[in-house]
Parts: sequence; C-alpha cells; structure tokens
Amino acid sequence: MWLRSVLVVGLAWGLVSCGKTTGENNPQASPVALVATATALVATVPAAATDATATLAPTMFVVPTMTPSNVDAVDATAIVATVEAGLAPTVTPDADGLSASGQGETAVIQLMEGTDGPYFASLTMGRANDEGGNEEYVSYHPLTIYQKTAAGLQKITEFDFKDGQYIVGLREIPTYREGTTFLLVEGGVGAHSSFGQIFSFDGKTLKLELTTNSDAGGWALTMADVNGDGALDAVGDATDYYVFCYACGVQSGAEEVYSWDGTAFVAQQAMPSDDASIQAAVTAAAAGRWNVVATTLAQVGTPANESDMWTVTLLKRMVTLRAPKADDASPFMSALLYGDYDAAVAVLKRYKPTALVDTQNPAFPSDLAPFGEIVVDNVVRLTTTALAQDNTLTSAQFLRGWAQTLLDPQNEAGLADLESVVAVDPFYVAVRDAVNSR
Repeated sequence: MWLRSVLVVGLAWGLVSCGKTTGENNPQASPVALVATATALVATVPAAATDATATLAPTMFVVPTMTPSNVDAVDATAIVATVEAGLAPTVTPDADGLSASGQGETAVIQLMEGTDGPYFASLTMGRANDEGGNEEYVSYHPLTIYQKTAAGLQKITEFDFKDGQYIVGLREIPTYREGTTFLLVEGGVGAHSSFGQIFSFDGKTLKLELTTNSDAGGWALTMADVNGDGALDAVGDATDYYVFCYACGVQSGAEEVYSWDGTAFVAQQAMPSDDASIQAAVTAAAAGRWNVVATTLAQVGTPANESDMWTVTLLKRMVTLRAPKADDASPFMSALLYGDYDAAVAVLKRYKPTALVDTQNPAFPSDLAPFGEIVVDNVVRLTTTALAQDNTLTSAQFLRGWAQTLLDPQNEAGLADLESVVAVDPFYVAVRDAVNSR
C-alpha cells in the first residue's frame, strides 16, 4: 500500500476554481494551481483525532478562509482507506515503501443527510507517473459517493475520470434544488487544457450537469452571481490563448455563462432587443466592434425585461474581457481584437512606413514580426467583418489593405483598399507608396 494523504474539503463554496472537460472524460487544470493555493494552509489535526490519522498527512485546507472541514477524522480515514483499496497500483513501491505515483491526496466531503445516514463524496487528486518519474496519463480518478449506515460504509454510485485527466479540485457549491447536492470538479489534460464539471447527486443518481473546457491550464469554470439575482451562475473560460502561441501573451478574451433555470444549466446569450440602444450594441458586438459596444452601452438605461438584462450584462462583461490593457504583449493586436481600428492604426504610426511593409525589415514591429501570416489572417478576417457592417470605416479598410500587401505587395485587393483611403490620411499615402516601392 502506498503512502497517501487525505485532503478533507469543507463546505465553503468560495473554493471555486475552474477547468474543462467534454462529456465524461475531459481536460483539466494544473496541479501547480493546487499547490499554490495550499501554501501555508496546513492545519494541525485536532489532538482527539491524532490516533485515527496517525498514518496520514495533516489535514490540508485549500483556502484559508474556508469553513473548517465537516468530515470527522475517523470517517475520512475510513473513506480514504476504502478508496485506496479500490485503486489498482500503477507502479511498484520502492524499497522505502513509497510509490512514484502522482495520484496525490484523496479529497473527502460530507454531503447531505440521508434516511439511513450521511453521504460522502471522495475523489483522488493528481495524476500518475511512471517509475522514472515521467508523467504518464494512465491513471483514473473515481468520483465516488458513499453513505455511512448502521451496516457500515456503502458505495452508492461512481463516475470515473479515466482518459488521462488529472484532478486538482473537488468543491461543494450551493444547491439549486432541495434534497440535491451539487459538486464542482476541476482538472485538466496535457500541458495546458483544463476543464470544469458540475455534478448533482439526489441520494441515488450522480448526474453530470455541465462541462466547460479551456485552452488554459488554469480554471476553466468559476461560479459567480453574474446577473445579481442571488444565485450562482457557472462561467466557462472560452478565451483563445493561442492567437499567436500559448506563451506569446496575445489572447482573445471570451466566456460562456450558464444559469440554472430550475432543471438545468442554460447558456445565456446576447439577444436581439426592441430597445434601440441595446440592439445597436448587439449589432456592434456581432461585428467584433467592442469599443462601439462600450460607448453604446454607456447610454443604455435600466433594461426593461430579463432578456435585455442578460444581454446588457453579457456585453458589458465581454467589453471588459476585450478591453486593451497597459501591459498587453501586443498593443496592436489588443486594439484589433477590441475592434478599435483607429487605435490599431495609431500603434502602426509609431513606425516608419518603410518598416511596416516588409516583415524582414529589422524595424518591423517586434511583437508582430514572427507572426506575419497570423497577423494578416486576423486583420483581414476582423476588418472584413467590420466593413461588411460599416463600409465607411477607413481605418479598417486601410488595415485590410496593409495586411493583404504585407506578404504579397502585388495583392490586387490590398492595393485597391490602400488606394481607396489615401485621401483620408497622409500616413496612408506613405504606406501605399512604401508598398509600391518594394
């Protein structure tokens, strides 16, 4: 038997974290996240429980502000032992009796009371390693529901994570239905992908209610009262972290918001509105013009109905996600992804026109230089969408022309775009001339 520690988790919903998975077996977050939040948070096991937990590591709480664990040490020890007994070894223990397995702690939560006794949820954390310490995604993690009855610990139901996921969190969140417990599982797959899954348990059935996935190795699902109605909504991280590459720092922010409708989590979306101002914001959002959305929403009064309320709330959140920040890795791409084409042109004006028409020029913007084709693709796609909505956006037309001639100075469509806006700005003339001189 390997040495394993127990992670006894309390009730506080504030332990919200995120990850993503598709269906039964999906991506997750990084185990580093768990270690980071557990710093200096090891609590001393009460003296009365010392004997019962002598072979286990001290109880570890994930967040310092959480409610003290609601699981009795004896119960926790019994459940962990039961879980351990049901796990097939992935490697052979070494001479000291220690295993290279990264299966990690076993999280235990006491749930609701049943007619015959209390229910508990258990889930193993971490991932498995091979004997050389290399990560091999061969472990499985059973989310198991037990009931403590007069006859002993009874296994009620189980959900297996067995497709290479690693697990970093098990949380109980406030219930949405009387007599039902809701649990949030967080984890990941591979170097970056993460997932979050919400389960419900009604005393008999463990049901997967929602799955969200993220490209990032952080939290793919968080719980927040998005619309201010007092109930927590599930927020999935839908940000594109690979606009250039994962470590390049250029991200296209996005999220998915799900609210509980009484029977299930339902995705909320910005909907058409009879309110002219709100509809104008919806229209601008469809073209990715988030700067216009922000300006329009500033003129909107109190929404008249729930649909408009959700629309305004979601659009405001997206504006915040896309708004450029002072420390963005690429000010040009940040402005572009915000739909602020005037601002994107202003960034280009920091450079000499002759440096902007050749990606091989050492003076070409350093944050764009290694990603010429990706820049072109993004500029052409986004500006074309915006111009389809408003063909008077000369800054967008200039950017599209510049992008199309960046890799091919003879591109006819690009040259036509540049020619059509030269009368608007001397800078456009200079760039057009630089392109023609290549």
